[in-house]
Amino acid sequence: MSSSVDNWELGVVAFYDSFENYDRFAKFGVQYDGIAAGASWDTAITLDSSICSDYMLSPFYLHGWLPTTSGGTPNPADALFGSELILGPSTDETYDGTIEKVSIRTISGYTISAFTKYASNTHMTVPTATYAVGDQILIRTVPLGWSARSVAFGSNKTFGVCPIKRYNERDSLLWLTANAAIQGLDDYSYESMRGVRLYCNNSTAGNSSQDLQRVGDVNSFIPGVRRWRFSCSYRLGQCFDRFPIVNQRAYIQAGIADATGDYITRGDADTVLGAAELGSFDTDGLLVGQVLGATTLTSGWTEREALVSAYPNTDTDNEWSFSSAEDTSKQAYNRGNRWIVRLMLTQGQNTAFDVDDVVIEHAHGTSQEANGYYMIDDFPDPETIQVQPVEIWKRNRLANGSLKQITTDVYERPKFILSAEFRDVDVAIYQDMRTLEAWVKRGYMIALRPKIEGIPSVMVGVIRITKNASRHWSLNRATFTLEFEEA
Repeated sequence: MSSSVDNWELGVVAFYDSFENYDRFAKFGVQYDGIAAGASWDTAITLDSSICSDYMLSPFYLHGWLPTTSGGTPNPADALFGSELILGPSTDETYDGTIEKVSIRTISGYTISAFTKYASNTHMTVPTATYAVGDQILIRTVPLGWSARSVAFGSNKTFGVCPIKRYNERDSLLWLTANAAIQGLDDYSYESMRGVRLYCNNSTAGNSSQDLQRVGDVNSFIPGVRRWRFSCSYRLGQCFDRFPIVNQRAYIQAGIADATGDYITRGDADTVLGAAELGSFDTDGLLVGQVLGATTLTSGWTEREALVSAYPNTDTDNEWSFSSAEDTSKQAYNRGNRWIVRLMLTQGQNTAFDVDDVVIEHAHGTSQEANGYYMIDDFPDPETIQVQPVEIWKRNRLANGSLKQITTDVYERPKFILSAEFRDVDVAIYQDMRTLEAWVKRGYMIALRPKIEGIPSVMVGVIRITKNASRHWSLNRATFTLEFEEA
């Protein structure tokens, strides 16, 4: 494991989503006979209607209509691939244990139909095995905790959502960089990390209702915090390499809600102070700011940061604020209690918008609170840096002497434990670390960016600070160990 070559960064987490694990489950409502059992290419799958009567709605938000290769309805010009299903394991006697992956072409209520096989360039997969009533179906669609705010899931089936891996993409979606060389890319960054993809085939401007939204936890927003940092990874490109991408437009927005989860809205007057409210509100009167407005295609993942504050600083170019005045005593900002984050793909023909690792953090109470995060102005001793995955398995010896391994792993990507010693650094750094540790004791998580090759670029977990004996004569120096465990 190589040592860090850049300063470590930490922040108190107010909002975080890495889109790791958001599969949902359903069951077969009727026995399904695949083509190997004599069924036709377009035999329908009937889902369990007692779980949900209309799988196109919450909490599944399934998307259908695959493209054909020779016109018809739908055709390659106006349709995109549908949600992904993992069928099985089968309990049928002949196909016991079989698992197959397919994509939805059309869906109505709880019936998924038309698994018609077209030309190979559609990457269409047709189920072959037999599945009994009650056999499991895993559904990959809208991320857990997010809600889809889109009319496109109804009559206009040109907008969809699906999970992706950072490099090894979902089989049925092509990406411009899919054939790019991967030499030198570590396994973690591209094989274990996951993200979310919004995709559409709508070149009409102004359809801003196509978006995902998540409301943060209670008390995730604190009005007294001086500045926040919003960061994420994103990329914008085309779904199919055989069709062009035009008129693309994507956004990421952050807003403030009250304790009930409703957006803070502009009032005509402040009922307590009797003065008009100030603040940066959108056209709907919601207290919301834009973090990203993207129309330029990206060849790979791009990191994006923005500073969020009610205390403007004109010297910070990439900062946006909820207020036009530093005095927030009369601001709607003070009624905030939760963060709301929107991921929006408002238009784009043959367009995919990928997002990962959305983080909102702060460093309130430290000497760097005005930055929105804390950067340790020194480096750990390279010989003391230790990084290891969290153990999620244990070994047991059976009575006959054989070894049995038990795993509790439910995630695809590993979790890490990290520790390092900072020797004879400015005592102010130690004091700031104790301030961040105090936030952990109040129930908050810490975002850590150690910038070490081979581990995640950002991790969220808890820290513990232990002061060690210093070898320096000055009382202005301190030695301490920073321990971090990913949640």
